[in-house]
Amino acid sequence: MELAAEAKSLINKIPGISVLDPRISFPYFHTMDPLRITLGVWKLGLSGFETNNIFYKSHGIVPELNATRSITLAFSLGTTRDHVQRLVEGLKDLSDSCLPLQPKREKIFTQISPFESNFHMRLTPREAFFASKMKLKIEDIAGKICGKVICPFPPGIPVLVPGEIITDRAIDYLIKVKGSIISGVEQ
Repeated sequence: MELAAEAKSLINKIPGISVLDPRISFPYFHTMDPLRITLGVWKLGLSGFETNNIFYKSHGIVPELNATRSITLAFSLGTTRDHVQRLVEGLKDLSDSCLPLQPKREKIFTQISPFESNFHMRLTPREAFFASKMKLKIEDIAGKICGKVICPFPPGIPVLVPGEIITDRAIDYLIKVKGSIISGVEQ
């Protein structure tokens, strides 16, 4: 627990990385796991999925969980000070390389909700589910009728349902969460 607290303290000093503070974000939950650290990376213009890939390839670090805007790390009895140093150095490298480029990046994860306030259903979910389907490339699906539930994990909330018209906003979201597990599509 001391190493996790030390890591949080060091990470808080790195520009572009935010550490979730359960006391502020979840004031009514008094039993948050002190061995889990969730880091926000959206200020770097990265998704948690991209961060996971970079960390694994460049530093041999494997986060426990990746999401659209964050990663979660788990500390254990096997975590050493060397692991913490490698983590902090990896985050500094990430900050140094991505923060200057962030305004130029097209992928900014501050508002990436895939949900439309006025979505349109062309068929009922039952009709679409049982209709014949065809495989299309992602660049060819805008305006088509969705035939399956399309659901990235995390968070595990469907982006598209059978019968719904596929929008550019839904496509943009699916592209941004590439690297997550997305049920209903072939990657």
